[in-house]
Amino acid sequence: MSFEQRKSYEKLQNTHEPIPSGLFIGTKVIEEWLDETLNNVDDLNITKKILKTDKKKIINQYGIDRHTLSNAGIPEDVVHRIYRCLFVYSTGFHQLLTKLLGHTEGKYRIIKSIWRTFVVLLEYCWKTDYDSLLSDIEREYKEQQEKTEHKYISKINILENDKANLIEAIEKMEQHSKDLEREAFNQRMNRE
Repeated sequence: MSFEQRKSYEKLQNTHEPIPSGLFIGTKVIEEWLDETLNNVDDLNITKKILKTDKKKIINQYGIDRHTLSNAGIPEDVVHRIYRCLFVYSTGFHQLLTKLLGHTEGKYRIIKSIWRTFVVLLEYCWKTDYDSLLSDIEREYKEQQEKTEHKYISKINILENDKANLIEAIEKMEQHSKDLEREAFNQRMNRE
């Protein structure tokens, strides 16, 4: 990352502060911001229900890394545009809400309602060709939860079976030990 990119990136670190108009921010800087921000979201456990946890960059897990988008046939200039839109609209809307509702009583309840409405409107925009985004996420989460639950139930069943086998083996060994003690006792009695 060049010195100019690093300075721009540092300005992005605190997106609660207004970004000066006319500031040019390169796509690589925005891509770094996206990954860092999504990583921070991941650290807050907001998306643990949705994403797998592995060593990949978080931007890869969301499926919006440059390589994935390019392989999907999205031209490089469109990838730049997508990154810029994600940055501009998410930070811009957040800054607008923070500024306009800064001194409003019950502002967090109002902000939550506005964000919920924003998500519903985004879903409405996709209504013609796609399932609801939130429904997809919820369905994927439930499927993952069922797989995980099934996996652990299977492991629990195996462990319970192993436990029963161990208990049975212990009981057989105890019985065998008693039989050996009785046999030893009978041999001693026969010698005397």
